[in-house]
Amino acid sequence: MILTDDKRSEPETNYTPTRKNILASFRWLIKGAKSGDSLLLHYSGHGSKVKNLDGTEASGYDQTLVPVDHQKSGHIIDDDVHDVLCRNLKKGVRLTAIFDCCHSESIMDLPFTYNINGNLEIIENDKNQSIATLVAAGTRFLLDGNKKQTKHIFKTEITNLVHSAMGKETASDSAKQKVIDTNQTQADVIMFSGCKDDQTSADTKVNGMASGAMSYALIHTLKKHLRNSNSKGSSSASKNKHLTYTELLREMRRTLEGKYTQVPQLSAGRKLVLDQPFQV
Repeated sequence: MILTDDKRSEPETNYTPTRKNILASFRWLIKGAKSGDSLLLHYSGHGSKVKNLDGTEASGYDQTLVPVDHQKSGHIIDDDVHDVLCRNLKKGVRLTAIFDCCHSESIMDLPFTYNINGNLEIIENDKNQSIATLVAAGTRFLLDGNKKQTKHIFKTEITNLVHSAMGKETASDSAKQKVIDTNQTQADVIMFSGCKDDQTSADTKVNGMASGAMSYALIHTLKKHLRNSNSKGSSSASKNKHLTYTELLREMRRTLEGKYTQVPQLSAGRKLVLDQPFQV
C-alpha cells in the first residue's frame, strides 16, 4: 500500500496521506499478522512535536507525524503510533519501520534506543535507566546547592526530583513508569529514525530524485554491502557475512557525517544483541 500526495502517481496507489488514511494503513499492515511474518513500513514526510499533557514524556513533548490535513484533523502523536502498530502485535512477528522525519527518535515510543556517537561507538539508551539517572543527577544538584545546574531543569521536574529523593511518587513519575513497563513489545519491532527528538531530518537529491537523507544513507549502506558480497573478488566468508546492526548504524553515520548534523537512531521494542545480523 502506498500513500502519497504526488498527483502524478497511478490512480490505484494515490491514497492521500490524511490522518484517517495513515492510521488505517497502519491497521491494514498489521491485520492478521502471525508468527513468522515480516512487515515493512516506510514513512518519509513531516514530523513535529506537541506539548505532552499526561506527564508521560521526560522532555515534556509528544513526537508527532503531520498528515496533509493536520490543520483540520490534528497530528498523530507517538502514543497513537505505538498503540496501533505495536501494542497488539504477536510474538514471532517482525516489524521493521523507517521513519524519516523530524523529531523522530521516539515516534514509536519504543523502550530501547541505539545511536552512534562521534567516536562511532554504540550508545544504548534504556528509557527506564534514563529516568533513574535523571532523578539521581537532579537530586545531587539540589543537595550540592548547584543553582547553575538546577535552574536549567523545569520547575515541575525539580519538584518531582525532590519528591523522589524523599521517597514520594508523583503522578508524573507514575505515568512515565507505566509507559515504560507497558511499551516493551512481544513482537520484534525495530525502527530506524532520521534523527534525535530534538533534531530535524534533512532532504536531499539522489540522481535528481528527492529523498530523505536518512533513507538515502540506509539504502546506500545496504546496496554497498550487497555489491561487496556479490563481487567476484569476494571470499566465500565475506559473501556469507551478514551486516550487523552495529555495522549498519556506523556506515549510515559515516554516510551522513560532514553533510548533515542529524544522527540516525535505531530503536527496539525489546533489547537488541547488536552484533547479530540485521534482517528484515
